[in-house]
Amino acid sequence: MRFHVPIEGEQGEEAMRVLAMERPLKRTVKVKRKGAPSQLRYVVELSFCLDGREHQAEFSLTDRSAFLYPALLGREFLKDVAVVDPANAFLARSKCDHVEPAQLAGDIVELELHRDAAADSAEEAE
Repeated sequence: MRFHVPIEGEQGEEAMRVLAMERPLKRTVKVKRKGAPSQLRYVVELSFCLDGREHQAEFSLTDRSAFLYPALLGREFLKDVAVVDPANAFLARSKCDHVEPAQLAGDIVELELHRDAAADSAEEAE
């Protein structure tokens, strides 16, 4: 399964960096959405770092560019690694080591640059 993951670019960069990744398809899931039809999504397993420790979890693939958070962790994952306190946020104490895209060579197909749509619109208006 090939998909794209946006990553933070350097401060002041006009282009957003996007990783094109490939992972085996684990399964598909039907997601019910409020006020919209159900959606069939592909699910892949990804490694990630949280509170200084590496974990693996399943992620359903969808475009989250319009949302505040780029990914959501479900209760199946959280039940084994965390206690959720709804009165607090961002309580992780340990930092994760920064990983450069080149270090993810087994998962990354290519690194792409996508120009910022707002920057494109501003240039067209001039």
